[in-house]
Amino acid sequence: MKETIFTFMLGISLVTLGQNHIINEPLLVQSSGDAIASFKTLDNNWLYTQWLNSSNQRKAYIGFNPDLTNFRLNLENGADRFTINGGNVGIGTYNPGSWKLAVNGNIRAKEIKVETEWSDFVFYDNYKLPTLLEVENHIKEKGHLKDIPSAKEVVENGIFLGEMDSKLLQKIEELTLYTIQQQKEIEELKSLVEKLLESKK
Repeated sequence: MKETIFTFMLGISLVTLGQNHIINEPLLVQSSGDAIASFKTLDNNWLYTQWLNSSNQRKAYIGFNPDLTNFRLNLENGADRFTINGGNVGIGTYNPGSWKLAVNGNIRAKEIKVETEWSDFVFYDNYKLPTLLEVENHIKEKGHLKDIPSAKEVVENGIFLGEMDSKLLQKIEELTLYTIQQQKEIEELKSLVEKLLESKK
């Protein structure tokens, strides 16, 4: 990485510090305008601002590429990384890929809102509810519920929270319909038993 020339406005004067210019006192850059300091690189590679310790070891840096499509903030501990790449944000990773937000680590939040399709189609009149025998046969053959990924698929590909919540709701709604059907059958059997007992009196 090449060092940059540091140029800033001090009052109405332009001050330029070269590659090996060292200031041993705190530096205050102040301006009444918007432009306080500018950084100029001698080539068209990444432009970084870095923080060194007393042994000249880099401990942290921020930087961006010439076309301003990639911005990085990094602490030199091998883990703390932040990047904005083409409008996509990476935390703990330099490569967010096509994701608007990619996090290499755990996320804690008070609440997350997911906008997705929902599964009320289970209650539509034209929905074909699988029989319990069909459910049983699918479990025996595949080892998991229909429309739900297997453990192997989840390990390899992960899940989409919105899609999975919708699929789980679909199964809950199907279970609700099975329960309603079974309750109706129970009521019919109870009625038949009562009639049978009455006839034997």
